[in-house]
Amino acid sequence: MADADHQSADQIVGAGRRRKGDKLSGPQLRARLGNTVFNPLRGIFLVRDSLSVLSQAQIDRLTLLQRHLQAKQDTIWAPIVAWIDLLPEVYDRQEVVVRVRDGRIAAYDAMVDAMAELSKILTPEQIADFPPALRSSFDLESLRANRPTKGVFA
Repeated sequence: MADADHQSADQIVGAGRRRKGDKLSGPQLRARLGNTVFNPLRGIFLVRDSLSVLSQAQIDRLTLLQRHLQAKQDTIWAPIVAWIDLLPEVYDRQEVVVRVRDGRIAAYDAMVDAMAELSKILTPEQIADFPPALRSSFDLESLRANRPTKGVFA
């Protein structure tokens, strides 16, 4: 029986190889991998209009931070997606697990760095206005404690 990491790798990479169906395209792979990493900045960006009044400078910095995080994560995932895209029908599952896990850790660390930066942009009152699930994302120690590890692939 495969562990969660191997099962998730098979779900992402197996279609059109180990399983029936079409291989995922590059953009589909990128989206699937990106969704394996918690990203509260997306949710914060979506609710920014319902927060306490944000200054234009804060909105501009939030927008720039979101773009910077997206670009950083794209640079992490791009080589992994390109590598997966070229995998043959029979591939080394363990190598997939290791590469994707390393990518998840790097993408997660980039998100934590972005949340640390966002903590400097918003006031405590603005942070307090977030729904509890998003507000808890400002607890950097908790985020660091929940960093992806073996067995927590997806």
